[in-house]
Amino acid sequence: MMDNYLTWYRKANEYLSGVKGKNGNPSKFSTTIQYNMIAMAFESYAMAILDYHNKLPENHTISDLLNALDNVISLNASLRNRIIKHEEVQLICPVVEYKRREPSIDEVNEFRELIEEISSFTAKIIDIPRTISSGEL
Repeated sequence: MMDNYLTWYRKANEYLSGVKGKNGNPSKFSTTIQYNMIAMAFESYAMAILDYHNKLPENHTISDLLNALDNVISLNASLRNRIIKHEEVQLICPVVEYKRREPSIDEVNEFRELIEEISSFTAKIIDIPRTISSGEL
């Protein structure tokens, strides 16, 4: 097993925490930047899980990452379906065509909540010690 999964996990936490505003204030970033940071957090959490299991996705779209995760973990179907609908906002890392639109703040907040759910079980899946998952990585 490679140790890259620890780096992926740390980066995911950094991306996700970067979206939140300081001291309860709104984020200073536009919804597009917030969306992209959340998407990078998702990609990094997915890659941490996949790297831990010595697997790679076909590509790095939301669909590709979810499909790869299906091969190593049992992802809740409702969570999966709610995440995949966010691919409509921006088709990130497509093979053929790049699509994007400005996400609404509601879409950003929902996407963040979904990826926070992914975050909550990633440390358990890749067996991160509690001290590391709380920020010491």
